[in-house]
Amino acid sequence: MKKRLYLFAFFGVLAGCSRYQAARIAQPAGPYVPAIYAAAQINDAELRNQGLRNLAARNDLTEAELDYLVCLLAVRKGTSQQVRDVLLQVLNNPAVSYRIKHRISSVLPNLGLLPPDHKQIADALASGPMESQPPRAETSAN
Repeated sequence: MKKRLYLFAFFGVLAGCSRYQAARIAQPAGPYVPAIYAAAQINDAELRNQGLRNLAARNDLTEAELDYLVCLLAVRKGTSQQVRDVLLQVLNNPAVSYRIKHRISSVLPNLGLLPPDHKQIADALASGPMESQPPRAETSAN
């Protein structure tokens, strides 16, 4: 009986910690920010990632909203397949930019993805145009 109580308390603390971390992420301005935050707070991982995937598919998301979604996904994970599906949806969004791809690549090692899912995300990051890549500093040889 005590073991069940300890397990329940342990998982409750874990859930509380991830919610606390999600609340500490700075919220950008945007009409979809409350919906993204609400979807990230869903306890059921499958429903949470389905909501985030549906929001990531919206064509009118701003770059700041996509960045916020990726940050929340890094905190409120799900299974490897669920996280992969959300990230692929983000990468297929027309608003995705070099900055978002860089954010995804920075959180990718910490998401706990299985090797095939990790490879699929890495391949998706490598493919596609990088139109909005930051300008390189040119050096002059004087």
